[in-house]
Amino acid sequence: FINELNEDADVFITDDIRYVRSAMRQTAKHGGMLAVVAESGGGKSTLRQDLIDWINQGEPITVVEPYVIGMEDSERKGKALKAADITGAVIRTVSPGTPLRQVLQDRAAQMHSILRASAQVGRRHVLIIEEAHALAVPTLKHLKRFYELQDGFKKLLSIILIGQTELEHKLSEHNPEVREVVQRCEMVKLPPLDNHVEG
Repeated sequence: FINELNEDADVFITDDIRYVRSAMRQTAKHGGMLAVVAESGGGKSTLRQDLIDWINQGEPITVVEPYVIGMEDSERKGKALKAADITGAVIRTVSPGTPLRQVLQDRAAQMHSILRASAQVGRRHVLIIEEAHALAVPTLKHLKRFYELQDGFKKLLSIILIGQTELEHKLSEHNPEVREVVQRCEMVKLPPLDNHVEG
C-alpha cells in the first residue's frame, strides 16, 4: 500500500464517498460549515487530500490547516487547539510573513482585515481541522465566530471539521454548550467500506 494514491483518479469511489467528496468541495467553494465523521481508517484523510488536490488544480481557494500534532480536548492529555491558534494559522497562511499582533482582540481584527482584503481580489478561504474529535468544547463554540466573519453579506471563511465518531457526540444537538455551532453545521457520515471489499 505504498504510493498507491498519487492523484484523485486513484481514489476508490462509492456513492457514499462521492456524496461526502461533493459536500466537501461545495463547502470549500461556496461556504458553510461541514463535519465529516468516520471511523479510523474510513477514508477521511484520503478525502481531505483529494480536496486539496482538487483545489490545487486551479480553484481560487486558500486552505488553512492549523497544526494538530498533540492536540487533545484537555490540557491534561495534550495541547488544546485554541481560537488564538486558529487565528494565527489563518494570518500565517493568507498573509505569510505578517507579524502576529500580541493582543487577541487586535489579532482577531488583523485576521478579519486580511481575509477581507484577500476576498476582495477573488480568493475564498477554507479552514480544515483534522482530528476534530479532539477539539475542546470552548474551541468548538468559538468556531461560530470564525464562521460569522463577513465582508458585507459575504462569508469569509468556510469550515470543514474531519474527525472520528466522537465528533458526532460532541456536536450532538442535545449538548446545549455547542447548540449554536450545531445549528450552523452540516454533518456527513462516511460509512466503512465493508460492503465494497472486493471493489
